Amino acid sequence: MFTDSIPNKADTKFFLDIGPEITWVQQGHNAFTDLNGIAKVGYTATWWSNRFADDLVNQRAGAVRGGSPRGKPAEMTSMFGWNKGRQDAYYPRMTNEQHPVSYWRFLCESAITGDFYCGIGRVGADYWPAVKNREGRRVGWVNERFVEVSGYLHSLHSYLLEPQEKQQVAMSRLPNLEEGILESEARIVIEDALVNQKLAEKDPALAKRAKELLDERLMYMYKGLNNQVFGGWGVSAWRFQAGPSGHAWLLQTEHAKRTAELYKLAGEVEKALGK
Repeated sequence: MFTDSIPNKADTKFFLDIGPEITWVQQGHNAFTDLNGIAKVGYTATWWSNRFADDLVNQRAGAVRGGSPRGKPAEMTSMFGWNKGRQDAYYPRMTNEQHPVSYWRFLCESAITGDFYCGIGRVGADYWPAVKNREGRRVGWVNERFVEVSGYLHSLHSYLLEPQEKQQVAMSRLPNLEEGILESEARIVIEDALVNQKLAEKDPALAKRAKELLDERLMYMYKGLNNQVFGGWGVSAWRFQAGPSGHAWLLQTEHAKRTAELYKLAGEVEKALGK
């Protein structure tokens, strides 16, 4: 299912009858996890279904799944979206060529620390502008040539590779995305110990230190995504516009040191759990 349309109940039943073992998937604004009360959706990639951690302290009503108005917590902290047991991905449809590499570095971690997404989906690899003008310059995307399907939910203008004369090569976005995924996996190791494996009972001091480090990561992550445009959802509406100001700030910090501390902590946690 694509865009924000879903089949009616009769059509849903038809496809269930001819392919009961087939998993339903959906991409759009909001996630549909249940179709007409008779079909479960196994995978979604959506833009508008997650409450990101920065929204906990910088909220604007009406943004996510009809849950507003909502109480305002005292702190920015993870909501363990990765721990829900469903395959629901964040579809970053507003990503474009202007987003700095810090955006790609934190793309996965910002998703999994919300309340719904377990990761990211629909991220382009070779979706660079393929339409050229008479001078041979790349000036447009393929989807722009097909007005029948025009619309922002069909557009995918993010890409991690760039075309060269003989082959495509990785841009700096790709290794940053990969390293960000590894950092997200380290975070999950620690958060799993906190929420599922009773680390606080086994080592209270380590559990306290782990939560403090993870929450501090969120603060500097969202500061690094900041674009100094206020009034949107979350800190400076970072999902809607690139954040070069936050990226400039991040370059002056000890980002590599924080990453090393994260990995070191993940190792300590696994040791405490006897792994």
